[in-house]
Amino acid sequence: QQNPFDVDNITALGFDLTWTNTPVANQSSDDKLAYLVSKAGAEPLMHRFNEGAPVDRSTGTTTIAYPLVDGDEVTISSFFVRNDGSIVSNSYTIVLSVDI
Repeated sequence: QQNPFDVDNITALGFDLTWTNTPVANQSSDDKLAYLVSKAGAEPLMHRFNEGAPVDRSTGTTTIAYPLVDGDEVTISSFFVRNDGSIVSNSYTIVLSVDI
């Protein structure tokens, strides 16, 4: 399956994570986003689907605050979880070479 995630608006303060927001099969528009962002020499950033301000699949985008500098190689792994935690989607990884 094609990776539904993409990265946009990359700045020194972070980036936007975007995705195809049309649910298919057993997906739901209110599935919650979870992600892990990491790079060498920095603490990883993890967003759990049931913490803080949950992000629904239907929004199609979220802004991730993560300090970046030119030349960073950032790994972003993301997936969705059903509201009740009963179903977890495939996870998808993007490796981003920062050029800002």
